[in-house]
Amino acid sequence: MQDALAVFPKVEEIFDPALYNDVELPKIMELKLGLSPAVLLPEIEDLPPDSVSTLTPLIERIFDLEELKKHRGEEWIGMDVVRESCQLMLDYQKQYQANKARSGLGFHPSMHTFDSRKRARRGGIGSDSGRVRTYFDDENKRVKFAVSLTAEAGSEQWVFSSATVDTQWGDLSEVETGPGTVIELIERERGENGIVECPICGHAETYLLDDRSSEVTARSNMRRHCKKAKNEIEAHLLLVDEIDG
Repeated sequence: MQDALAVFPKVEEIFDPALYNDVELPKIMELKLGLSPAVLLPEIEDLPPDSVSTLTPLIERIFDLEELKKHRGEEWIGMDVVRESCQLMLDYQKQYQANKARSGLGFHPSMHTFDSRKRARRGGIGSDSGRVRTYFDDENKRVKFAVSLTAEAGSEQWVFSSATVDTQWGDLSEVETGPGTVIELIERERGENGIVECPICGHAETYLLDDRSSEVTARSNMRRHCKKAKNEIEAHLLLVDEIDG
């Protein structure tokens, strides 16, 4: 009898390192993912509760993928690619923080398009929206940080660019601090909650995803935070303009 599951196409599953923070990404790289959750879950007990909740489904899913590969021959992309994806995001975050420390302003290149004079336009056609999803390679092509877990290992579609993520900033220091600079809230989801985070100091507000009034309150609190900030005042006021816009 034909396996009933064989008549359904494989569902693509995406691993997106942008959904994990700078505590979780190194842990993903450190863990021997693919082992039983009974073995790995004790290794993350010392992390903050939110991180435990975030990493647990990943540990369980990669264990499932390894078991399917072992017993049914179903290929998946493999941990080397997942780790490389995590490292790219960590490199990106490190360079972003270094640029912010230098200029005093947060700037995500992938959330903009650039004209021939390297002037940034936020939200241009093809740019990232809401959160960072891509980086620019040496040929100024957008490359996704996310990878398909269910693609076969070695699939050309999921081979990363050889470029390092720090090349995308190039000599954009004038854009970072020049007139018209836009600073954007960092927005992400975690479980049933949405999070808005200040890219300047890291202050965050949490709201319920299915509760519009909760989101409005979170954004209002973030605006109040920016208005009352005692450090990097100018940058915080630019963020107020973004929230009001």
